[in-house]
Amino acid sequence: MRARNRRRRDLRHTLQERSRIVEALLEAHRGDLHGEEPAVTAEPAAMSATNPAGVTTPRLKRYLNE
Repeated sequence: MRARNRRRRDLRHTLQERSRIVEALLEAHRGDLHGEEPAVTAEPAAMSATNPAGVTTPRLKRYLNE
């Protein structure tokens, strides 16, 4: 029984570590995105120039079984 509880604690600790790492990486990624906002705003203007007729390409069809 002690071994089971120890294993649970170890797994909980591992999951908490991973959660912290993911949050840190997401925060770093969000920080990078805020620095690139002017580049993102320029992108839609470039896309409208390449697609002057306003015709959108169809999205890929998603199937329920996949």
